[in-house]
Amino acid sequence: NAAPTVRFETGGTSIEFGDTVGIDWDAHLWEEVFIQVRREKEGEAWESVTCNATTLDGFDIDDAVWGLLDDRIQVERNNIYVGFQSTGRDSITGNDVQVITRAIAVAVVED
Repeated sequence: NAAPTVRFETGGTSIEFGDTVGIDWDAHLWEEVFIQVRREKEGEAWESVTCNATTLDGFDIDDAVWGLLDDRIQVERNNIYVGFQSTGRDSITGNDVQVITRAIAVAVVED
């Protein structure tokens, strides 16, 4: 499965810490959906938060999400990931293996 079309509404061309970001996506057959806000500096994650959006068709990054992060940390960019995931089981050479398939839509914005 490919990731469905994901739309990010920022109200501008960049996102500052604390800005509301509206996200919605088209119908899909994935079992789970998650949103991750990952704040990076020098190519490394300095902090992140992941939110379960499985039963939703949209999600807002708002004060509740930003409140889980520390605005004192200076980063170079905010990455926003919308992940779609399905799990299953398979048998490989007699071993039971859990299989996780993911598709990720990414919005990268400079802070």
